[in-house]
Amino acid sequence: MQCEEKQNFWEYTVEQDTPLQVLALQLGYHPIMLRQANPGLRSYLRRGTQLLLPYRRCEKYLFYRIFPGQTFLSICTSLGLPLEQVMRDNGYLPHGWMKSGQTLLLPAEPSMYANTERIMLCAGEEGAARRLYRNKFSIELFLLLNPQYTSVHLLPGQQFYAIKWQGN
Repeated sequence: MQCEEKQNFWEYTVEQDTPLQVLALQLGYHPIMLRQANPGLRSYLRRGTQLLLPYRRCEKYLFYRIFPGQTFLSICTSLGLPLEQVMRDNGYLPHGWMKSGQTLLLPAEPSMYANTERIMLCAGEEGAARRLYRNKFSIELFLLLNPQYTSVHLLPGQQFYAIKWQGN
């Protein structure tokens, strides 16, 4: 499966002092990806640090990091996507085998998510990275389901759509 990444980035402001490893996990990136995009990046990030986050969506797919307990079936059911298509698009996974932390290719076409069961939530005091992780979002999936926003940074009280994950 060939999928060329675009060569642009999102700007991200670190919202609280945090280790790079933790922030990378919450945002769905490998720490090495963040170091490559941000030469000289330290292992501990201070609030206010500006980062460049690689834009990982291509024309046909978006990238999604699998969370603990998720399966092809639970992901497809929750997102309203055809199981056969997602398995075909991710043919590199033998017999549907997958594990937490692995990356899946999901369709980038917004109309494919018309049957996604969504719930409306309000942003709290937490940072964007923690909100994404808690709601099992990638940046791309958040923006696809919330086209009214151009950033994952929300003010407390702002509403956004989250996915009603099966089994949650």
